[in-house]
Amino acid sequence: MRVKPARKATNFICEVSHPAGRGSKHTTVEGISPPTIRLEEFGQSVMCVIEDFYPKTLSIKWKEDDREVGGRDWKTTENDSGFYGAVSVFEANLTSASPGTKYTCEVTHGGRTYTENLSTRAQFSLKINPPPAKELFINQRAVLECVLTGDSRKEVEGATVSWTAGGRSPATGDVRVGGVTQAGSAFTKTSTLTLEESVWFSGTEVICSTSRTSEKISVKRGGQRPSIIIYKPDKPVSDSDSVSLVCEVSSSDLANVYVMWKVNGGQYIEGNRMTTIKNDNTLIVLSYLTVTGQQYNSAEIVCAAKDANVQNDLQPRTSSPSKTKSPPKIHLVESGQSIMCIIEDFYPKALKIKWKKDDHEVRGRDWKTTENNLGSYRAVSVLEANLTSSSPGTKYTCEVTHGGTAYSENLLSRAQFSLKINPPPAKELFINQRAVLECVITGDSKKQVEGATVSWTAGGRSPATRDVRVGGVTQAGSAFTKTSTLTLEESVWFSGSEVICSTSRDKTAPEKISVKRGGQRPSIVIYKPDKPVSDSDSVSLVCEVSSSDLANVYVMWKVNGGQYIEGNRMTTIKNDNTLIVLSYLTVTGQQYNSAEIVCAVKDANMQNDVQPRTSSPSKKNSPPTIRLMEFGESIMCIIEDFYPKPLSIKWKKDDREVQGRDWKTTENDSGSYRKVSVLEANRTSSKAGTKYTCEVTHDGRKNSENLISKAHFSLKINPPQAKELFIIQKAIIKCVITGDIKKEVEGATVSWTVGSKTQPSGAVHNLFNETGQFFSKTSTLTLEESNWFSGEEVMCSTSRDEIEISEKIRVKKGGKRPSVIIYKPDKTVNDTDMVSLVCEVSSSDLTDLYVMWEVKSGQFTEGNSTTTIKKDNTLIVLSYLTVTGKQYNSEEIACNVKDANMEMINTPIIHTTSMKELPQPDPGLYIKCDGDTLEEDEFNSLWSTTSSFIFLFLFSLIYSTVLSLCKMK
Repeated sequence: MRVKPARKATNFICEVSHPAGRGSKHTTVEGISPPTIRLEEFGQSVMCVIEDFYPKTLSIKWKEDDREVGGRDWKTTENDSGFYGAVSVFEANLTSASPGTKYTCEVTHGGRTYTENLSTRAQFSLKINPPPAKELFINQRAVLECVLTGDSRKEVEGATVSWTAGGRSPATGDVRVGGVTQAGSAFTKTSTLTLEESVWFSGTEVICSTSRTSEKISVKRGGQRPSIIIYKPDKPVSDSDSVSLVCEVSSSDLANVYVMWKVNGGQYIEGNRMTTIKNDNTLIVLSYLTVTGQQYNSAEIVCAAKDANVQNDLQPRTSSPSKTKSPPKIHLVESGQSIMCIIEDFYPKALKIKWKKDDHEVRGRDWKTTENNLGSYRAVSVLEANLTSSSPGTKYTCEVTHGGTAYSENLLSRAQFSLKINPPPAKELFINQRAVLECVITGDSKKQVEGATVSWTAGGRSPATRDVRVGGVTQAGSAFTKTSTLTLEESVWFSGSEVICSTSRDKTAPEKISVKRGGQRPSIVIYKPDKPVSDSDSVSLVCEVSSSDLANVYVMWKVNGGQYIEGNRMTTIKNDNTLIVLSYLTVTGQQYNSAEIVCAVKDANMQNDVQPRTSSPSKKNSPPTIRLMEFGESIMCIIEDFYPKPLSIKWKKDDREVQGRDWKTTENDSGSYRKVSVLEANRTSSKAGTKYTCEVTHDGRKNSENLISKAHFSLKINPPQAKELFIIQKAIIKCVITGDIKKEVEGATVSWTVGSKTQPSGAVHNLFNETGQFFSKTSTLTLEESNWFSGEEVMCSTSRDEIEISEKIRVKKGGKRPSVIIYKPDKTVNDTDMVSLVCEVSSSDLTDLYVMWEVKSGQFTEGNSTTTIKKDNTLIVLSYLTVTGKQYNSEEIACNVKDANMEMINTPIIHTTSMKELPQPDPGLYIKCDGDTLEEDEFNSLWSTTSSFIFLFLFSLIYSTVLSLCKMK
């Protein structure tokens, strides 16, 4: 008998005619389906995927360039159509393989051999390396490397590299291409592009391309500049030790940062290693440097950071852990009629300051030496020079002796015709809310100064005549002066309008001024004596106004609520990247001890807030301000603005004393104190109405604050269950209100909205329930599954004490529909066994999905458990179902999946499994066959089977004619 099998088993009927009678026989002939083979690169390996073959038996052989090698075969699996699939992997180490190496997967199936080949291409890759810190710090250049790597020297050598930066090709001189180098079997060629650091830090996109591939890179820009802290040993270090220092650069919005170190003012060096971590919402870059104990004890060590910030500030921020000898930096500044000598960054603290006027020693006035954040010191000395009356060319010298060495800085006075705008003084801004600007013409010729004409513009317009005043000429020594004033509303001044003052004198350029506007409002700190002050003393107070982006600021003082007064003097300095304005006020000891003293600041901020900010240094007895806050399951008692420091705290629960936990007392900027105490109250289990009291005893008086626990009341939305989505094609969403007062929960009104529409009451059902001490009410909303899968937002709301409480939910939509696979046992299962099946649903962009099982096309059933995992970039949901061995062996079991996909397809994905075996062919009768005939060479193996059918039939006919006529299958 010759037959053509279908892809699966095919039924055939054989009829027999005989003098004794007629008979027929049904038989099933197994077909042969040849395998489909494809080879794929799989990391460093080659994978042979063999699909759609039948029957199951086959053998796999691997060859590398016609040399047989060993592979690793995976388990053969059956697909939904009854065909089989197999996978074999050869660990080829493709990277080290020579180009053109041929890998062959040879499959023998049904007596025939099938092969598929894969030849390795020459490996070729391109990668851009970001600029190293070294070039950015030393040469202020960003040097980027584009590295070509391949295993064919000819291909790497012949590859042409092109660069673009911000869409433009760079200058030829900025690009360098190196020769080809070899490491093992890999060849490398590197092209470098050099950019100005300002171009790199601006965020320009840089692209490196070859004819085969390209790659992009750009700097990540952040917000404010990061903070820098150096962690160092907290114990003395001997010279023979090694010391590891850690430089921490941190920000909540950290840009790309580059960190380098300096030891004793030498060249920048890189740390031993660098690490990036995330702590809560803060990104942190750590750079580690190991130095000798001798270097740590004697050298200045600096950590410097450059970052891509929004201010485009390219100067590195620095921090130094060293407390070693450091020489002073001196600069002289004119301050009114005086000269200020500012001496910074020196260590140790001791130094001497001497003033000279034309080499003649004069007396100056030294201010207090202060320590900065880095452990070095800063000092200021002022010489009352009366600069206006000084002869031109007078030389003023500040001479500083530190560590046995003398350092000096000079300033020469000059007298000439000049024009200068003085910014508005604080007094008018605070008292009259006006900005009064002075344009001062100074010269050594009275006629010239007197004849000069002054004109003003503000924001491009000439001001009203009434707003301008011109004074007469005054003389001070050999200098003559004429002053013109312009009065503006403070809002105009703080808006940033440009003001120009011009004169008619030849070669005298006009002068411009406008307020410098900052970002956030600055911080204000008042420095005051750290020892008791007697009423007969004089006290100097310093008001420090600081910001990393400081606007023009105006500072005034108030004593005991009186008129605003100006400080004795004001100074502006720069410390690292922070601008600081210092205002000094001298008061009597009696005023300091008894009066309220306030420092008030107006600044040109982005918020256009012209109200002054204030700070007060007074250290008089101040009672505590107490407030209680819920803090998780605890209660926090915050005690603020008290002086003096000592106080005691006591907790009570319903007038019964309980134990709290006190935190450390801290001093705030104004000299008063703050303390926090926490009571672990476990409020969830507390009865409604429980009273918690924080009792504070301060300066002999008791102060207290109470908090009464409210009844527990919460609202939560539960997403729809899979069962209803599959059985009735509805999404049933539950909104559960829970509380410990029955009346409150029972009376709560629930409302639903879907999208922007309120749902009718007919779509909502409420159910009240009592569990232990809690009461709950559940409201259910029923939606069509199409509405739910469309992604519309669903909101459940209620109100309590006239405050709305709500929660929202919506389906998470994904991209393509996921793949579904069922994992089942690879061995025979007895009917008495229990079998666990696993349905795997996976996608790289997994949506919300719902999984149900179906056994024998019956009712849907949920799996025993569901788990979600993440593997590489793929999200996977696993659903587990346990069935009996009898069900597994005899029933069709299906895993059904519904998902919120982009195609809006609501039909579930169904994957089935069955262990039912296909029936084997039986001996049959042979005379007439209904089936197609194929060529001989295709089915030689089937002829032997047919011969056995004929033999068995004749044998049975001899023994029993009756039996052969009746037998049928």
